Amino acid sequence: MLPPHLQPSSDKIKALEDLRRRFELPHEIMIQGIAVSKWAVIEAQKATLENFKKQASKGTSERDLLKSVLLSRLRTKLMFPPGPFDQSPDEIQSLIGNIDAIMDNIRTFDELLDYVLKLDAGHFGFDPSGIQAKVNAILESQLQPE
Repeated sequence: MLPPHLQPSSDKIKALEDLRRRFELPHEIMIQGIAVSKWAVIEAQKATLENFKKQASKGTSERDLLKSVLLSRLRTKLMFPPGPFDQSPDEIQSLIGNIDAIMDNIRTFDELLDYVLKLDAGHFGFDPSGIQAKVNAILESQLQPE
């Protein structure tokens, strides 16, 4: 089961379920397809930012909140073995060590999202079956024609 911030709307769930049945995919595979989508990456960053805002002391700057979101994303990547398109643990540690320099180029949440999506860009292009593109289209509300 997906966490609440990664649960699509009911109309998207119906479209995803239709797709799952059409391709005879197990539920676990469909959940994985949702979890690795750009939509999910964006929603996870939004949820992380909201959590940090709730926990932050009064006067915490937007930059510090964005920095916390990025650090959280990088540390999460370190918790799992790298996939074929992931940065190595050493590369991620280097990014963490250079976080202030990275943040010099990130002033808004949209810029943060752009940076995070670039980190994961290798995942988004690999789709030999074409099914992930259909999942992405549903999640991004741009249904592809059959």
